[in-house]
Amino acid sequence: MSSLSTEDNSVKANVHGSYKISRIIPLTGQSVTLTTATTTMQVDFPDRLYNYTPSTFDYTLSTGAPSGTTYTRLHTIGLSMIERVNFSSAGNVSLIDQQNTDVFTRCVWGLKTRLQDYLLYDFTLGSDTALGADSTDSGFNLFKSNDRVRIYVQGTAPDTPDSALGEESKAIPSTDLLYNSVRIAGDGSAAAGSVAYSEFNYFKQSAADVTVVCNMKVPLSKLCPHSVFEDPDNVIYGQQMSLRVFFKPLSSLGWIGTSLINIQTGSADIAAATLTNMRISLAIETDLAANLFMRQKLMSQGFKYIAPFVRSELLVNASSSSVNHLVKINRGTGIRLLNIYSCVANAKSTKEYATEISNTGLATAKKVLSMQESINGSNLTEFVLDCTKGDDWFEMKDLLKDSCMISRNVWEHNRCFVRSFRKGSCVEWGGREDSVIDGKDLSGEEINYAIQYTNNATPATYRNFMFIVVQREVSILPGGLITVM
Repeated sequence: MSSLSTEDNSVKANVHGSYKISRIIPLTGQSVTLTTATTTMQVDFPDRLYNYTPSTFDYTLSTGAPSGTTYTRLHTIGLSMIERVNFSSAGNVSLIDQQNTDVFTRCVWGLKTRLQDYLLYDFTLGSDTALGADSTDSGFNLFKSNDRVRIYVQGTAPDTPDSALGEESKAIPSTDLLYNSVRIAGDGSAAAGSVAYSEFNYFKQSAADVTVVCNMKVPLSKLCPHSVFEDPDNVIYGQQMSLRVFFKPLSSLGWIGTSLINIQTGSADIAAATLTNMRISLAIETDLAANLFMRQKLMSQGFKYIAPFVRSELLVNASSSSVNHLVKINRGTGIRLLNIYSCVANAKSTKEYATEISNTGLATAKKVLSMQESINGSNLTEFVLDCTKGDDWFEMKDLLKDSCMISRNVWEHNRCFVRSFRKGSCVEWGGREDSVIDGKDLSGEEINYAIQYTNNATPATYRNFMFIVVQREVSILPGGLITVM
């Protein structure tokens, strides 16, 4: 006679019990004025049992009132105004030290967003004349572009440079122009037609001459992808932890312009912007049994777990069409290598050019013409990938399965190349999956990973980014001492 096996889920149920949202005010104050220099916000997390998944970074963004007939435009994909995020212990042990957050979030959000979630948010809140990210908006979502997003003007010939054109200042062939007879307004009604590329909503545009006010809630998992902030389990550290957010200069937030149709006409920096009502809405566990269990375990034996960590690398090439971007990855980086994100961004990092990583248009307009990867001198592909013919897209398209990068066209507007050493596709990464042992073991020899680019030599410089995702072992010893290996 067989019997059914049983499992005691009481501890699991307690650990995922009820939460109380506690609003933690920054030590540096609830407001910060974005200037031409970097500014910082610091929030101290209490020594409590809390959970990152329901927790958010909240703030109200206000821009100054423009003068004359001007339109305010704010970047929406990625956190263009944030340069760095650091989360560390009282002993200055960093669990997160995310550099170049603006570009990293720009790259990762689209790759890690499931198509189903993208379609679920296929709307833009707000009226036709109001800025999409208004007081009823939940924050930086990957909305489909129901607004005017990428508006190009046809040049005199398909390959003739024209200063009034898009991000690479190249003329766009007529086949790349999409004429919408009707576009959908934010409230779902029909609005006047426009010339636009129908894709993600890269920025949101206000009505003329208005002060923009946006109430934003950014999940901590969106603030720092591939980090402990994506861990769905409760956590306790036995000491106070500090979150520091470093804001970029004002020019990275967005820009103003004098034309409703052409986004570059009269382009200038936003005159003023302020973040107010800043706080961390932290989900604190209220279940007494869960608190007692975790506190006793911390004091008796401590905790040991695997956590993801992102290392950022930036190479700025000096007006050269041939670039070799090499990074060394070893046991000092982490215990296992999960994946590497790489992108090529424009030299211009302000106004409408902020975090621009596309590789679109004809061969003469693309940033990256060809590429080849290698590890320790051995090429990972048998031939050089011709990016003008989509070889790079075909190399990695299986990693984009079920994501909102549904075509080569969409991916090239958001070009981020991924080399994976782990299981699954991009949308399956993060959360608990980042804490399951996977990837390439780094206990052996050092890995020299390189990408050789042939770039379009027309611009003076490009910014070449790599984001290396590794696993590290975090130990929280009895009493709260934290070590990371």
